[in-house]
Amino acid sequence: MGVIAERRSAAGDHDMMKMSRLAAVIAVAGFAVAASADVVEMKFTGTGQGRNVKVTIGDKSMGVFAGQLKHTILSGTGLGADLVGDHLTYCTDLYEYVKSSPTAYTIVTLPEMPDSSPMGVARAGSVYDLFAWAGGQQFDPAVSKDFAAAFQIAVWEIVTDYDPSTGGASLDVTAGALRVKDSGGGPLSSGISGHLAAMFGAVGADSARRGIVGLRSFGAQDQITVIPAPGPIALVAASLALAAPRRRNR
Repeated sequence: MGVIAERRSAAGDHDMMKMSRLAAVIAVAGFAVAASADVVEMKFTGTGQGRNVKVTIGDKSMGVFAGQLKHTILSGTGLGADLVGDHLTYCTDLYEYVKSSPTAYTIVTLPEMPDSSPMGVARAGSVYDLFAWAGGQQFDPAVSKDFAAAFQIAVWEIVTDYDPSTGGASLDVTAGALRVKDSGGGPLSSGISGHLAAMFGAVGADSARRGIVGLRSFGAQDQITVIPAPGPIALVAASLALAAPRRRNR
């Protein structure tokens, strides 16, 4: 991935240590929180591709940026040490703000995101479907603004307003608890709406549960990104897909 710097170890022992740390986050079969969580110090550095939109949650409306967010991880412990560098992220929480000053984040599994209202296993499975369908395009610095905006909006819709028992019929950003319009208050552009329809169509594909890491802070906006997987670590990640069952919904 262009935005995730690959780190290759020259020593086999160091590779094994890195694989163990990765397994600790990925292979959490019950999505349990580790007793001693890995943490990072991270700061927001700007925006990438995306669009300004108007979001309404309940009776609260606000103008927000939907798209790629740029963050730099300055330091970390455990798996966090291997994440140091620049990343593109997408947020899961509309109730908090990004922080441009160094802020502590805990590395957690996707179902534990966001801290204000964890999405749980079923919704997390749908976010995995979304990431798998996008195939890395969402992290391409040259992807269209409409695609990046649609991807972020799709994440918000799944995390905030998706009903797994209903399936795809509940994915609608024009009604429900989460409504999204263009920045002027009109309907979303045909470009964003077209991408959203395709993304929502991917929900229920029952994609492999791997590769995504949650970065959670109780004082800043929670973020999700992908885990770098160089060399043998990629093989470990591929073999340790989380096995928790989920119902297929469409």
